[in-house]
Amino acid sequence: MNDPHPVRAEHRARVLFTTLLPAARLARVLGADLKTLERWLHLACFTELRDHGATLDETAEALGVSLRKVSQLSKRSKSNFFAPEREQTLPRRIEFLVWKRALTFGRIAQALPDVDAASVEQALDALVEQGRVSVDASGRRARYAATRDGSRLVSDGWVARIDGLRHLLTTVTDAVHARFFEARPDVAARSFARTLNLRVRPEDLPRLRALYEETIWPALEALDAASAEDEDAVPISLALSWAPYGHTEALPTAPGEEDGQWEEE
Repeated sequence: MNDPHPVRAEHRARVLFTTLLPAARLARVLGADLKTLERWLHLACFTELRDHGATLDETAEALGVSLRKVSQLSKRSKSNFFAPEREQTLPRRIEFLVWKRALTFGRIAQALPDVDAASVEQALDALVEQGRVSVDASGRRARYAATRDGSRLVSDGWVARIDGLRHLLTTVTDAVHARFFEARPDVAARSFARTLNLRVRPEDLPRLRALYEETIWPALEALDAASAEDEDAVPISLALSWAPYGHTEALPTAPGEEDGQWEEE
């Protein structure tokens, strides 16, 4: 079927192609071949659809593959490879759910259809133990609420950094869609993207982190606190990052690794 909006189709294609280029660059410098990229792209698309409530049949239809292929992807998604990431991502998702208002366990579990109740309960217990979520048991059902207004989850662990990467790229993806495809002016106006290139002396690099710790974060924390009593307040994700200019562009192409090097354990 011919697309009734060829210009818009090209627009979508160009944006999608541009967002795939960073993955292609990482594949080049890490030595991943096209077969490896394809396999992980299949799994990423499967995970995205399933996380948004699609059944296996609906997922197969959306991906244009057989139900057998989707069943294979489902099996891979349940492997031990994904267990550490789920342990990091789930608490963040729950913390965000109870950020603005307290919720019962049932409401939290209902908002996470891709997660079993036992995992939700385990994550809640961990959040309460860490002091990130409080429990109000005075009513008929206990309610859980975030103990802090801003989401600033910092950890040096490898898996936690992967979760942070997911969070960063999700924010970038939201900004891309809002700036290129969002038809609602009020929603599009909430997105903002700027990339600045500058020169910094090596001895001044610590000042970049200090800029965030001492200036940017306190200002954002104050904005968040000011919204506490405003029913019209809107949740915003903000990404801030820096790196040596042209870092990956200058890296050599890594020799291709055997396909088995990229299998999940």
